[in-house]
Amino acid sequence: MKVGLSTSCYFTKVNTEDTLPLIRSLGADRFEAFLGGMYEYQEDFAALMAKRKDDLGLLCTTIHTLGSQFEPQLFAGHPRQQQAALDVFEMALVCASILGARYYVMHGSLFLKKKMGRPNFQYIGERFQSLCELADSYGIRLTLENVHWCQYHEVGYARALQPFLGDCSLGYTLDIKQAAQSGYPMEGYMQEMGERLCNIHLCDITEKEGMVYTSLPGQGRFDFAHLAAILRDKNFNGAVTMEVYPDDWAEESELRRSFAFLRDLFD
Repeated sequence: MKVGLSTSCYFTKVNTEDTLPLIRSLGADRFEAFLGGMYEYQEDFAALMAKRKDDLGLLCTTIHTLGSQFEPQLFAGHPRQQQAALDVFEMALVCASILGARYYVMHGSLFLKKKMGRPNFQYIGERFQSLCELADSYGIRLTLENVHWCQYHEVGYARALQPFLGDCSLGYTLDIKQAAQSGYPMEGYMQEMGERLCNIHLCDITEKEGMVYTSLPGQGRFDFAHLAAILRDKNFNGAVTMEVYPDDWAEESELRRSFAFLRDLFD
C-alpha cells in the first residue's frame, strides 16, 4: 500500500490543477483528482492535469466528481434525465482515462430525507450493471462510496444490493469519516464490501457533545494502525487516500505532518 492525497484537501483554497505541485511537495507520489464541476470535466482540462502530473512524476489513482450535479439522475426513471446525466458521467470517464485513473468514486443518489419502504434493489442493480459496463469500456472501475447523506448511507445496503449486481465490476470506496457520521461501525461496512473494496478515504474524527467532527489524521481518535493491520491481513492492493476538508487545516505544515503520519503507518 502507498498513501496518496486528494486534491479536495485544497478545495476552495487552490484551483484543482494548481494542487499537484503542492501535493508533490508534501512527499506524495499519487493523488485522487476531485473534479469540481463542468469546467473540469472537459478533455482539455484533463490533458492539462495529465501533463502536470507527468511532469511532476505523479500517479492519478482515482477521480471523484461533484456528483450531486448529475449522479442522482443516473438512477432517475425519466429517460431524458437519465441520458443527460449519462452524458456528463461519460465526460468524467474520458477525463479519468486521460489521467490514467483506476477508479471512479461515486456518491450516487441523495438521501436527504427519510423514505418509506425498501429501495428497489433490482432496478438499482440493473443501473449499476449498465454504468459499470460503460466505465469498464474506458478501463475504469466504478466504486460506490459510503456517504451518510447519499445512496450508501447505512450498513446493510451493499449486502442487500449484492444479489442484483450479477457479474458487474462495481467496487466500493470506504470513507472513514462518513462511516462515523452515519453511526455505523467501519468494520460493518468493510465486512459487506468484501472483495469489492477498492479505495479508502482517510480522515480523522473527533467527538464533542455527541457530534462527530472531522480532523487531520493523527489529531483525533481513529485507530489508523488498526486499519492498516486489517488491510495488510487482507493483502489489500487498492488505493489509500488522505481526504480531509479544507477547514481541517490552516497551515500547509499541518497537512505535511498528517500525511507523514499516515505514510509511516500504511506505506
